[in-house]
Amino acid sequence: MLAKQNNSYLESPSTLSLTSSTTVGVVLLPDASLKKYANALHAFSNSNFDSMKWLVKVPEHHTLKELSFSGFVNMPEPLIALVKCWVIHFLSLAYSLGTIKSKISKIAILLNYLVSLNISLPNIRNSFIQTFLARYSDTPEIYNSMSCAIADFCNFASQNDIVFPEIINPPILPVNSRIPTRRAPDQCVIDALDQFFFTQDDIPTDMKCVYLLSRLILNRISEILNMSIDCISYPEEGLFSISIPTRKETPLHRPVISKYPRSLSGGYTAVLYSVIQKQREYALMHQGDIPEECLNYLFVSSQSPTKLLSAADFNAYLQKVCEDNKIMDSSGKIAYVTSHHLRHIGVTERLQSEIISPERTQKEANHTSMSTTMGYGYSSLHDEIQRTSNIVQDVFKEAFSESETSTSFSLSPKKYTALQNNPFTRLLPGLGLCSNIACIPRFEVCLQCEHFTPDRYYNEYFLECSSIVQNRLESLYKNPSKNAEAIKLNEKYFQLYNSFIERMKEKNASA
Repeated sequence: MLAKQNNSYLESPSTLSLTSSTTVGVVLLPDASLKKYANALHAFSNSNFDSMKWLVKVPEHHTLKELSFSGFVNMPEPLIALVKCWVIHFLSLAYSLGTIKSKISKIAILLNYLVSLNISLPNIRNSFIQTFLARYSDTPEIYNSMSCAIADFCNFASQNDIVFPEIINPPILPVNSRIPTRRAPDQCVIDALDQFFFTQDDIPTDMKCVYLLSRLILNRISEILNMSIDCISYPEEGLFSISIPTRKETPLHRPVISKYPRSLSGGYTAVLYSVIQKQREYALMHQGDIPEECLNYLFVSSQSPTKLLSAADFNAYLQKVCEDNKIMDSSGKIAYVTSHHLRHIGVTERLQSEIISPERTQKEANHTSMSTTMGYGYSSLHDEIQRTSNIVQDVFKEAFSESETSTSFSLSPKKYTALQNNPFTRLLPGLGLCSNIACIPRFEVCLQCEHFTPDRYYNEYFLECSSIVQNRLESLYKNPSKNAEAIKLNEKYFQLYNSFIERMKEKNASA
């Protein structure tokens, strides 16, 4: 990472100097602690503690993945040992391998810098960390990410009897980044995939089974792929129950098993039951062909009976289905769908059903907070626009009649006036009013596009909208502190409408 000399987002000290009377080569952890963590490593890897590359077990994917300490090769052994103990600590907390790799790459930058200056880790202070971060982080986001990693590392060191002059807890910078709204796949794509997987008989059983489970139950793909052969039980007559682990399996974290009762006589549930039983028969048949650590799992791969099905295998098959069957999204491109998209559309369908409660949806999705669940409750952008369009047409039916213009609406004049006077109601020229400020009608995008040519037919609509919004603003400006959000929204549309009017003037002048 390149050093950044000037940061507009942080006023930092002008020097990175730090006097140290301790060398970096001191033994940081006592032998007893090192031995404790070295023994704990056996739960996650068969690699030797002293090795600079570990093959770490990833139980939910039934595989081994490499974890390298190559960024620490020029450091004293005690520092490397401390980092390795920190990694084992994270493994015991069931952190993902990707998160751990990200954290140790950030710590490597700090520790290499300390080594280059012969500065002892136990002598650093918050002021030093802030100055270091100002030099070695290009954006507030990187600053915050490195800050958290360093705070985690120093906190771990403190818990293992390494004494710092003060608690290392560098500040977090404010970041005004807007998280993009999650979007489900287009409904036309999901409908086409449902038609394929629910009706076709020549689909590999493991692929069909995973698709049906992903569509009908909200578990993550890693949880579905960890289902046991004995996942079916019969709680009472006419019902069968599917057992699925609802959190990652790790050596120190036994999975919680959720059970989902289903009817044996129901239409789609009967199909699901039949497919699971076929997959069970296949898995039982090939128990002698797979490694010992893969025994007793349901999803023995149809492609190779010597291994278990992976999320990558399933996602690759989904893409092949879309390509071979020309399943396209609303933009005319071959659809791209993953197992996580299926979980997303499942949450969206439940939240929009008005039958299944958000609380029940949260529980089934195994989300820790309701905000996470509600964050999944969005249709695709295309479906949302279409849904908004249908609502507008239902409310303002006369505006969509064959006549060139219409001033009559299905709403009573009193209600229409009240809606129009609401400062958060948007005026859609040529359509009517829209009280849903969360969506973005397509006309807003078109009006700002360089390829858009204004049509004089709509000029009067925009003049009227501009006048209404101007009157609103005059009223809102009387109490600006109270109406700040409404002023901001109306100023945006006032500028948008007037830009159309100006372009119309330019077009008429050049005609």
